[in-house]
Amino acid sequence: MARRLETLSRLCHFSKVMRSIRCKRPGMLCDGDILLHDNARSHTALKTQAAKVQVGSLEYPYSQDLAPSAYFLFPKLKEHLSGTRFSLDSNV
Repeated sequence: MARRLETLSRLCHFSKVMRSIRCKRPGMLCDGDILLHDNARSHTALKTQAAKVQVGSLEYPYSQDLAPSAYFLFPKLKEHLSGTRFSLDSNV
């Protein structure tokens, strides 16, 4: 049922956009003109990637339960524990 509602919602929004274009730019959507809607994720777009490099933006972990401070903490822990073997999980 949720999938059907999602489709109806998209159809409703599409209809509103088409009406708006027809009102604001008459003749734009006639005889072969196509409306292209690109759902590209903004963080993967080339311009966004270039801007992130220029600004020096950091990539944060995807896990929602990690605080941003953990992003800086884990590499230091890994560095400190590198090469250490634990025979039991409780020893960690």
